[in-house]
Amino acid sequence: MNCSPEFCLCYLLIFIFPITSYVVIETRSSALKCRLNMLKPVWKYEYYQEGDVIIGGLVSAHIRIVRQGSIEEGTLGWGNEPVSLDFCEEVDLEEYRCILAMILAVNEINKNPDLLPNVTLGYHIFSTCSDPMKTIGYATKILSGENEAPNYYCKGHGEVAGFIGDGTFHTNHALAQLLSLHRYTQITYRATDLHLSDVKIYPTLFRMIPDDWVRFAAIIKLLKYLEWNWVGILTAWDGSGDEEAQELRKKMSQHGICTDYIVQFTHNEEGAFQRIRIISKSAAKVIIVCGIFTPDFYYFISQMPSVIETITFIFPPSWSKLSCVTASCEALIKYSFIFIWSPNEIPNIERYENGVNFSSCPNDPILEDIGLYAFHCLSSNKLKNYRLQLYNEFSAERCTDVKNVLPFLVGFAAMLSYAYKAVYVMGNALHAMYMEKHKSEQNRLQRKEDRLVTGT
Repeated sequence: MNCSPEFCLCYLLIFIFPITSYVVIETRSSALKCRLNMLKPVWKYEYYQEGDVIIGGLVSAHIRIVRQGSIEEGTLGWGNEPVSLDFCEEVDLEEYRCILAMILAVNEINKNPDLLPNVTLGYHIFSTCSDPMKTIGYATKILSGENEAPNYYCKGHGEVAGFIGDGTFHTNHALAQLLSLHRYTQITYRATDLHLSDVKIYPTLFRMIPDDWVRFAAIIKLLKYLEWNWVGILTAWDGSGDEEAQELRKKMSQHGICTDYIVQFTHNEEGAFQRIRIISKSAAKVIIVCGIFTPDFYYFISQMPSVIETITFIFPPSWSKLSCVTASCEALIKYSFIFIWSPNEIPNIERYENGVNFSSCPNDPILEDIGLYAFHCLSSNKLKNYRLQLYNEFSAERCTDVKNVLPFLVGFAAMLSYAYKAVYVMGNALHAMYMEKHKSEQNRLQRKEDRLVTGT
């Protein structure tokens, strides 16, 4: 990307700063190109395989990010660049399985002689830790290959065909804004937000599942069938369900269903008490949950066990992770409903996941986290071992026997097949494009040959 330093700086300030305040923007007049210098993480969750064409993947395979600031240049021997000490906490096992499914799909396509012949498909996948800033930073890295601006590509080969992900409300909106601006295809297998349906704003975004209007219709049908016409709505504290709740309320009112309250659940003790009082005083015994899944919900419902016992919840598809909560939490919600899009079978996923263990995948960064959290096994990263043990207050040791992680991956299949199919959707689109290009070249050569024969 050739441009004057002044233009580069202004352009990037306008677009990047509202989303990524941690990005340091500088220009180098000698090279006449823009650079985005981000704080290097002490460790990151990255999966990469070279290819003629690369599929980018941004997956929220951790529930949250813990902000720990940064340390000065050279403190840990990382050269002259400052290092971020932020770390990702609590592995999202469903999203981790989605990463495995995406990798499996890429490998299957590369072995298929009838799909993308003579073209090797690669992938570059990051866990964004449900953080919009990391999402934009990693997307920029995938697009450029280094710390360059998206319009400047410095890799020798392996151009990016498109992206799959991200899953959470805030990360997906941030990614959609960036990719729509640069006209890169994005396929999301989880996001159902109504706002993302605007093709004028997001012309390159495609979904593997319907948007929220379909679920709203299903909810209304269920409520009318059971003659429930007085409900409450509970939304996530991060604002991800605010618009969804308002639209659902308006839609239900058109069918004679009244909304008694819309409250946000929170992990704040004082705020939780006020909201619990609203719920306990209400005559509504049905609560519809809106927004993305967050573990803070467990704390919220634990503060009102007697109230919850009389309430039926209706959860959105993204809350399928509730299948992994503790027995006490399951008892509170066992009479509730959750809408799940019907998963499709993935032929080789069980055999593939059977091979996922600590000895066969020594460099899998998320598997390292599972080892630390689930088995208290030390990873190869000393700083990760130290910080996760300190923060979570447990002690880990070096494990020599092979641990079976398959039981931890069972039961998280709701979105797995859609992540898998998203890779095939992109693979088939690339195949059609290459075949059309090949056909055009053949026609051009044939016309040239005909002209030589006829002498015209």
